[in-house]
Amino acid sequence: MILIVDDVSDMILIIFLPIVSSFQSDPLVAVQADGWSVIGRHKQVSSGNVEEFLGIPYALPPIGRYRFHKPHPILLYPKHIEALKYKPCCKPLRLAVQEVFWIVFDFYLLKKMDQRTCIKFCVKNEIKCADAFRMLTVANGEATLDRSNVYRWYKMFSEGREDVNDEERAGRPSTSTTDEKINEVEKMILANRRITVREVAEDLNISIGSCHSIFINYLGMRRVAAKFVPKLLNCDQKQHRMNIANGMLDSVRDDPNLLQRVITGDEAWVYGYGVETKAQSSQWKLPHEPRPKKARQVRSNVKVLLTVFFDCRGVVHHEFLPQGRTVNKKYYLQVMRNLREAIRQKRPDLWKNKNWLLHHDNAPVHTSLLVREFLAKNNTLMMPQPPYSPDLAPCDFFLFPKLKRPMKGRRYATLDEIKTASKEELKKIFKNDFLKCFEDWKNRWHKCIISHGDYIEWDKIGIHE
Repeated sequence: MILIVDDVSDMILIIFLPIVSSFQSDPLVAVQADGWSVIGRHKQVSSGNVEEFLGIPYALPPIGRYRFHKPHPILLYPKHIEALKYKPCCKPLRLAVQEVFWIVFDFYLLKKMDQRTCIKFCVKNEIKCADAFRMLTVANGEATLDRSNVYRWYKMFSEGREDVNDEERAGRPSTSTTDEKINEVEKMILANRRITVREVAEDLNISIGSCHSIFINYLGMRRVAAKFVPKLLNCDQKQHRMNIANGMLDSVRDDPNLLQRVITGDEAWVYGYGVETKAQSSQWKLPHEPRPKKARQVRSNVKVLLTVFFDCRGVVHHEFLPQGRTVNKKYYLQVMRNLREAIRQKRPDLWKNKNWLLHHDNAPVHTSLLVREFLAKNNTLMMPQPPYSPDLAPCDFFLFPKLKRPMKGRRYATLDEIKTASKEELKKIFKNDFLKCFEDWKNRWHKCIISHGDYIEWDKIGIHE
């Protein structure tokens, strides 16, 4: 048996060769070779009877990781190879003209960068330009840069250039992102804040991509949804917020230790079950897994009212509303008595100097005549709080969200369980968190002034403005 193989090392081919043998005259012939057998066919030709074997592969198919590489030998043949006919040849690679262009362009660009690096190497080693060009020609052949380019880059590297990349070019001037188009887009947006990118693009006869680029890159705008606020403030209410913020900042400038003497507090309902937020219910998933789902739920009817007072060092006093009682002026008067006793025990320095300030919101029970007379009788200094301003109340923007968030998604069957969980969460709040809260409170006064008295909860406002 004679096996003829055309060894091709630089091209990707699969060659199918006939193997001719003359063993016997049966219709089918099997030949054993190194643990595998080849099945061929008896065939009669003019010169006599031969055994024909067709379609024995020379190398692995050039697909997958073998694509664009030299032929890779077959390491493990199947036990039985039917060599009765030629196998289908690999289809020629058909790439779009654009794909072929970019493949050739990337290869050419890589070769060009390599040659420039070599030129730079020759400059650093004081090799003459003629010798450098000769070495590049030997190494790259027809792909070598022409002589003028080699000499030009040699000169630039000799003058101190380090970058081997081309300088940026201006390119074709844009007709969609001109100053005139940008001004027209800005006028349309200011006239209708809810207009879409597609509508603007159609009106100005520009592409959606160019229009979107003007929105984001040139005008610095992004589309946001409106947020719910406690109240749409009028001009007088905004001015009142600004006046209080200015007054408090002036007081802090005159007395830098003022906030260390402030004790602030409020009431809030703590529920037996609170619905998880979107962030809490989010989870990671694999591409093939379905999106997690949850049923619409409501808060539990089991709840208890928690009253908390704290300063920059931590919680000073907390208590729960007894079952069956309502929050009225008599109840809050008793809360004030309990608070004074807690200050006497936990903050003896403030109690001795009698210079602590009380801060709470403008709820009716807080501003009742009975409570005001009690505070005036005991010479309790008050810190002002603008109405409809939870964004300027530490309990609303710090304590209660931090307390309730870990409790959401959990179920507490009884009031005692709710009270126990609330106390545990209060103990988990660190002293540094209270210090940051009071520092944030001062920053919020600055932001209130910058925003001209409007709500600041969801706006990114720089204090340096």
